[in-house]
Amino acid sequence: MTRAVSPPHAGTVHVEHVMGTVFSLDLRDPVPPAAVEAIVAMLHRLDELCSTYLPGSEVSRLRRGELELADADPDVRGAAELCEQARELTGGWFDAAADGLFDPSGVVKGWAVERAAALLVAAGSRRHSVNGGGDVAVGLGPEPGRPWRVGVADPLHPGGLLAAVRLETGGVATSGTAERGGHVLDPRTGLAARGLAGVTVVGPSLLRADVLATAAVAAGPAGAPELLRSQHGYEWLLVTADGRQVVSPGWTALT
Repeated sequence: MTRAVSPPHAGTVHVEHVMGTVFSLDLRDPVPPAAVEAIVAMLHRLDELCSTYLPGSEVSRLRRGELELADADPDVRGAAELCEQARELTGGWFDAAADGLFDPSGVVKGWAVERAAALLVAAGSRRHSVNGGGDVAVGLGPEPGRPWRVGVADPLHPGGLLAAVRLETGGVATSGTAERGGHVLDPRTGLAARGLAGVTVVGPSLLRADVLATAAVAAGPAGAPELLRSQHGYEWLLVTADGRQVVSPGWTALT
């Protein structure tokens, strides 16, 4: 998990409970209330369409064979396309059907964060942070000359922080066992991936960082470094199940 740790300010913070987690908008520029309302509506709509926990969602209906993908909502088809792109990007380590059933959860949250950030930009916001359950996208610093600081949780010590990443634009995503236990599946076996307690990826696209973090957990200690090194412009931190840390060459410069 990652979380914003910038100091208090005089801007606006909106918190929304959705997708089984908490989304927060930290707004340092004036934003019309309608823009925040549009973001909230988008988040709940994606949840209602794509949740695997809601029996009536379109994704749940797809999983039960009650709906064909070609007949699904455009956002569900969009999520499926993002999953296929993620599979190709990661050489199969990201697999939305690792257990035989379609599950777009690995892209939906990051996609939602990026869409929320894009809606803020369209509304005139330049300085903002969008945090969706620990996946964070930021636009410029909270104020001129100061970057955002995004805390990286210690997956082996609840409540602890491993680092605070300095970031003016881009995204930070973490996948691992800190929040949901062993929920990432190894596509080769369909079983929970083992070996890595947490992977944090930082780069220009939050959605891609999120996909890479999930795929790296699936690839494990042996495959994750090679996978992540193939992605130009992304820095990363791996934490093994026994507490060892492995970082990319540019990671230290971010902290």
